[in-house]
Amino acid sequence: MSFKKIFSTAVAAVFTWSVIGSDLSYALSLNPAQVALSVTSAEIYDASFKNFAKLTSSADFGGDTAVINIQDLHMSTEVQKNISSVIDILVNDYGVENVYVEGGYGKINTDIISNIKDEDLRKNIALGLLDSALITGTEYYSAINDKKDFLIGLENENVHKENIKRLGTILDKKPLYEKAMADLKNELEFFQKKYFSRENIKLSKLIAKYGDGRISSLKYYSALLNYLKKNSAQSQGYYGTVMPLDMNDYPNICMFLYILQISQNLNYKAVNKELAAFVESMKENLPYAQYNEIVKQTNNFQEIQPLIEYIKRHNLEVSGDNLVKFIEFNEKSKQINPVKMVTE
Repeated sequence: MSFKKIFSTAVAAVFTWSVIGSDLSYALSLNPAQVALSVTSAEIYDASFKNFAKLTSSADFGGDTAVINIQDLHMSTEVQKNISSVIDILVNDYGVENVYVEGGYGKINTDIISNIKDEDLRKNIALGLLDSALITGTEYYSAINDKKDFLIGLENENVHKENIKRLGTILDKKPLYEKAMADLKNELEFFQKKYFSRENIKLSKLIAKYGDGRISSLKYYSALLNYLKKNSAQSQGYYGTVMPLDMNDYPNICMFLYILQISQNLNYKAVNKELAAFVESMKENLPYAQYNEIVKQTNNFQEIQPLIEYIKRHNLEVSGDNLVKFIEFNEKSKQINPVKMVTE
């Protein structure tokens, strides 16, 4: 991908979904495979950012300046470290000279960390601050790489300072706001008990559990889709007309559930064994120069994505059920647009 011609690009920093195996049973009843398999083209995929981020949209306006908009997840160490890695790629592979950041103005200085002479100590301190959400991935990158005049704030200085004062006023009144919110919550609970049906109460509890982090995203989305199915089936009696449910309205959620079903059936020991056999087969059958190039591209087979891309480009036949499923899992994962999934 060339960054010399202008396009506006949205990049979503990737974070990993951790899934408990028992949660997958909720997805199985939804049968999202039909929707997932009907998605024949990936949104936009580009290997420039490796597994650190996903290109979610792109547009060419015919100019000479490239604008990369990185959409992130706040207060997530994993995502922020991925952003740092994305910036490292942009700097080293494409010559990016500056990163413009929200929530700051003028040149943002990270010398207080960069000036620490001991490299290990500098990185540990920066990582500790990142874990505590006291710095962002951009600041982390700047600090550990001793970047000067690298980060530039996007905010208007006067407006930003006024907003900081406004935030201070809000924080001073926090106890007042918390009391008002508690009163509203009590009133809401009263009306819920008075007017909610049993199904309404169950849905409300489900939303609360998800908000508190007590259930996984998979269980939450699966339950919501089941509610939609049930509501659609009962709509004739409730509303006098059928409210159809079209699963095609939720392609990213369906794809998410589908790849987790694939994951459930994967035997990763078998994947490694079949992958090792496939690599050995390439070593025996490919010309030395071609095989050596694959070794370089995959960092001696430490990086799986370049190998899968090579398999696709050359239409190589892959044997082994688990390896085939793993490659499908990889390909379908790339078709999920995390930004649109949140919207769904």
